[in-house]
Amino acid sequence: MTHSPLFLKSIFFIFLISISQYSFGQYTTTECQTVTTSLIGPDRNDWSHNNLPIVNEGYLHNFDPPTLPCGINNPGLTSLVINIDLTNITTSGGCTGVPIFGNVLLGCPLTNTAVCPIIQDVLTPGCNTFGGGTTTTGMYSLTLTNCNTISATDIIGVDLIPATDFSGSCPSNGSAITDGSVSISYQICLDYTYDQAVPVSCTNTILLSCDDGDPCTINDMTTVDECDNSIVCLPCVGTLSDCSNVGCQTTLPCDDGDPCTQNDVETLAADGSVCLPCAGVVVDCSNVACQTTLPCDDGNSCTINDMETQAADGSICVPCSGILVDCSNVACQTTLPCDDGNPCTDSDEETLAADGSVCIPCAGILSDCSNVGCQTTLPCDDGCLLYTSPSPRDRG
Repeated sequence: MTHSPLFLKSIFFIFLISISQYSFGQYTTTECQTVTTSLIGPDRNDWSHNNLPIVNEGYLHNFDPPTLPCGINNPGLTSLVINIDLTNITTSGGCTGVPIFGNVLLGCPLTNTAVCPIIQDVLTPGCNTFGGGTTTTGMYSLTLTNCNTISATDIIGVDLIPATDFSGSCPSNGSAITDGSVSISYQICLDYTYDQAVPVSCTNTILLSCDDGDPCTINDMTTVDECDNSIVCLPCVGTLSDCSNVGCQTTLPCDDGDPCTQNDVETLAADGSVCLPCAGVVVDCSNVACQTTLPCDDGNSCTINDMETQAADGSICVPCSGILVDCSNVACQTTLPCDDGNPCTDSDEETLAADGSVCIPCAGILSDCSNVGCQTTLPCDDGCLLYTSPSPRDRG
């Protein structure tokens, strides 16, 4: 598809207008009034009151500063154009051709008694030109800010005054409009251009309370456009609750760094803070590596170096016991019957230490004459002399 040069120029012109209104931070608005909103009353021009015997009647208007969109705050007025579209001028009684003035006033009360200086005449071309006026219909414009310093808060008065005093045949009685000698149809529009644009949505925001539907958040807030609260800039969200909200705590696996615990867990709040630190269940005797041998007292006075073995959870893996003492501990020795293997002893005994070692070997008391089987006959000398006969050899 191809486009004509005229079409492309139109698109480019619209593009430039868009840039001027938004890209460069400007806002333009137009306020209009017609005869139906006018106050028909005496000309407010102080010159007329000072120089004419009877002040002409006119269509009086005041334009208050327009209400600006939300987001435009204390702007500067970069341009103010006054447009007067005279669509019909009807005269009678010799008033044909009387000039009509478009007087501009600044901050003048809209009353039948107000008298103020005019600052421009829209219907007399140019800045600071007065007294010409117009006698014909048409569109008339004046960029007021090119002629005067105007602030954004100024009240602009625009009065259409038929100058009946210019014609000797027109009744100059101060009521030419009321008595129908002059009638004008028109529209007055003021184009205001400010040095601020309507901000993009969410440029200026406010916080509103809301409910994010999450029971584990508090102080839920949503960020909305300051000018249009229906525009959500940031969705509703709250602050995650801390450990004070037990219902929103979560227990998770963890590692407490202790090899002698198992099933380690920690309890976290919704905001991630630790409500219960990471800890596990201390292991029992099944984990030999975590057993500890400690001194103890087994209650037996005949043992030394008593020890017991405990699990990490404190349970007893090996009960308290010591090493039975040897023969050095006389108090713990025990004398017991025994058999020393000698049939000629009675009441055989041996003395044992607590650890079973032999302190006094098994031995008995040698039996007396009552035990015939253990008697022994041995040579002896009873002390008596014994006579013996000589041998035959000795005789000879």
